[in-house]
Amino acid sequence: MKTSSVKPRCKIPFAVLRILSWTVLKVGFCFKIKGQQHLKETDGKGPLILAGNHTGLLDSLIVLAAFPRQFYFLMHETVFTWAFVGKLVGWGNIVPLNPEQPKASLAKTLALLKAGTPICIFPEGKLSRDGEMNPFSDGVAFLQQKSNAAILPFCIIGGFRAWREGTRWPKFTPVTLVFGAPIYPGVLPNHHKRAEITGLLKARIQALQVQHVRQITRY
Repeated sequence: MKTSSVKPRCKIPFAVLRILSWTVLKVGFCFKIKGQQHLKETDGKGPLILAGNHTGLLDSLIVLAAFPRQFYFLMHETVFTWAFVGKLVGWGNIVPLNPEQPKASLAKTLALLKAGTPICIFPEGKLSRDGEMNPFSDGVAFLQQKSNAAILPFCIIGGFRAWREGTRWPKFTPVTLVFGAPIYPGVLPNHHKRAEITGLLKARIQALQVQHVRQITRY
């Protein structure tokens, strides 16, 4: 079954992409990472899904720069059409998702998870239009149930202001990625209900955002 109309591209080594992303973000956007202790909690402990808010055109580069292990994005295939960022990310590890034919993409994603390769998903499925989070789909919950993966929440701060959708050029303002405590399978009494997992994930990401704002206003 055809999964995408996008032609596959040659890959640039993950380490090179990460260095490029880190350099661009550190020099232009004073990039910071917080909550690194949660990376150690999940390292080498089975399948892992990274899931966070979708703020702007820099999001993929932000995750690439912040997460040290090689991983794949599950992303809508239109990402390849984005100016600059789409071209750069397109050389990396992406499972392109065609919403009209999702089964094969999800099957490949599950195979990667079960093989121990982390997957990154933006559960909103689209970029924020106003800086606020969109509703979350239950795709992350579905993948957790099928793969028994832990979910590592993250929150991107400043991404919308730095380069929101619909603007031609970025603004060189600070961006931060904050990792939160992982959500392990079976953590909820109703863990078989995807809505419960999805709700907890969104609440964790929103809490990370509030916590970060409080830390800034404290000084």
